[in-house]
Amino acid sequence: MRPIDPLLIPGFALLGGVLLLWLGRRGRRVNHHPVCRKCGYDLFGLTAATAACPECGRSLTRKRATRSGQRVRQPRLIGFAVILLIVDSAWLGRSGWVAASRHDFSPYKPVWWLLRDTDSEMAETRVTALNELLSRLRDHKLHAKQIRAVAEHGLSIQADVKRPWDTRWEQWMELAERRRSLSEAQWRRYAAQSMRVVIRARPSVVRGEPAPLEIYCFSAHRGGTFEAYWLSGSLYVEDVAVSDLAPSRLPVGVLVLPEPKASRIANWQTARAKVKITAYPANYRLLRHTELPGVSFDATAIVTWVLTEAPPPLGVITDAGRQSEESCVVVTRATWSRIGEVAVTLESREPPVSVAADVVIRRNGREWVLGSVLLLAGEQQEEDIRGIVPGFDPAATEVVLRPDPAVARQVIEPISAIWGKEIRFPVRFHETGPLRHE
Repeated sequence: MRPIDPLLIPGFALLGGVLLLWLGRRGRRVNHHPVCRKCGYDLFGLTAATAACPECGRSLTRKRATRSGQRVRQPRLIGFAVILLIVDSAWLGRSGWVAASRHDFSPYKPVWWLLRDTDSEMAETRVTALNELLSRLRDHKLHAKQIRAVAEHGLSIQADVKRPWDTRWEQWMELAERRRSLSEAQWRRYAAQSMRVVIRARPSVVRGEPAPLEIYCFSAHRGGTFEAYWLSGSLYVEDVAVSDLAPSRLPVGVLVLPEPKASRIANWQTARAKVKITAYPANYRLLRHTELPGVSFDATAIVTWVLTEAPPPLGVITDAGRQSEESCVVVTRATWSRIGEVAVTLESREPPVSVAADVVIRRNGREWVLGSVLLLAGEQQEEDIRGIVPGFDPAATEVVLRPDPAVARQVIEPISAIWGKEIRFPVRFHETGPLRHE
């Protein structure tokens, strides 16, 4: 059975209310006297010679000048009809409002109206407006002037981190860039405003020793999809270029300040370092320069070191009761290839003392330093150390962690003590193909 239209009942009620109102105003007939059709005057008792209505003066000789019966209006019927019409109008008004609210009028709104909706405090209104702007851009319904206006509005929203940010703006900007509708300045402004750079440095650095520096990139907005893939740039100390940052995955690792005699840095007690970064975001799929892995832009952050002449005291723990290397640090994987590539995976299981050591491959009294590792106390870590060992023979080979205090000074947070004894792992190496370097 076909369902009844919900608007059918109020529609019939409206017609009924109008009909009752008409009947109430027309009134009921109380006699059969002749009555002037124009003014309703009772003509009963007048002679046939009377040619005009005594009340309004209308000629009574005209056709249909009179009607039979005097009528009296019915106030009760009129009142009921009015109440019915009020209730029915409210019903129809609410139903119409609900139906209108469910209908999307965005396709009929001009661009300026949609831009105003993107600033609305209601998330649903903002989303609807952005979807419409994105749809119009896809369907080539925006001319160049409108695209520039929308881009400027989106960039102003992006520049204010306190305003709500919707990733649909990112889709809109990237699609406009794909179609070469954004200017170079707009595209680079969009890229620069997408990233927030944070640099962490060790509080104090010994002259001539490694200066730990970590660079992190985050999306400038909550919910943004920015993800920096790698960085390059230069390190300046008091505006003197002292080091170049080679392209590196995040975070950037240890940077080395020059030797004391190599720069004026030897005469300073405090070094104010400025890092100029060129970041290549991974999520920018729409590139203006196809030879680059991303869109580059400059970002500058300031960090400060206090330069010291001697390293801070570092405790060396050798008490076997404080450390059980067999249970806290293990080798979970060891591989080698015929061309001498060796890889060792170390795992720490919340050691009570930090392990800062060189990873050494030892066989028959000969040693090869594969790399260095820092396993922090109380943490679970997994480190993969790789290197080249010429003429490597996996037979009767062991992995040794040899304590090295210099490794402990290559992290941001100072370490108070490290494990001071060698940790040896008699391991069995498994042959594999050439190792893949990421």
